[in-house]
Amino acid sequence: MATVSFLPGDLAIQLTVGDEVSFTIDLDVDVTGYTFTAGVYVVSSAGFPGGGGGFVTAVGASVGTPTITVVNAAAGTLSWGMNETQTAALSSGISYRHFVRYVTPASITRTVISGDLVARSP
Repeated sequence: MATVSFLPGDLAIQLTVGDEVSFTIDLDVDVTGYTFTAGVYVVSSAGFPGGGGGFVTAVGASVGTPTITVVNAAAGTLSWGMNETQTAALSSGISYRHFVRYVTPASITRTVISGDLVARSP
């Protein structure tokens, strides 16, 4: 049986709370005119120690918007990043996921990358 899959590429991210992080994404396709969005959201807060103390713990809630910068549109190269303030808002006691999505000039929306985001204490 054949399968057609439109699932995004799986990319797990591990980071240290309070650190600035960035990396390059190579989509290997011309993304001229595309618009990009990215996000981090809560998957699970079961067993969260300390009762939340300022952290967003509601499942599905957005907890951050990584910066997506087009480095080379013709080559499909992007930069993904979160600053120190954004990563400091994450907790090692909460499970997160992230995604990168684009909209083409023809208004086609596609989530191209997603995966677990693990925040670790230093």
